[in-house]
Amino acid sequence: MLLKTEQGPLEEGKSKGLVNPLDRLEDGAWPLARLDLPIALLSDTDLLSRIEVYVGTVHRVNSEFEARERFQIQHLASDASLLVDGLARYAGIVIYPQEDLIVRIAEIQRELAPFVSAGSVSDSDLVEP
Repeated sequence: MLLKTEQGPLEEGKSKGLVNPLDRLEDGAWPLARLDLPIALLSDTDLLSRIEVYVGTVHRVNSEFEARERFQIQHLASDASLLVDGLARYAGIVIYPQEDLIVRIAEIQRELAPFVSAGSVSDSDLVEP
């Protein structure tokens, strides 16, 4: 994960080379998929609620990525210690939700597998925590 890669130099007080923008997490599939859900899946309100929480967390992480990028652009030319401290704070804010997303998506994928047509999702396609 890029944020963890940056943590070492940040902790050493280095700000050079920390201009990597973070890619947004994919968040476009659920709004389309929920338009045509299988009846059996619609009755699993617990799973649907967890998917909504997952999607909300993806949106929150993407917003933090964008805020981090704006902060970094604004402070590249200013005080290096402010930049280093700020980036370290953003990393702390974003790392936990990202790690949580990895665990959640693996759980959700396993539970969604029975609702997906046979052969379209294999175990190798699933995200491992």
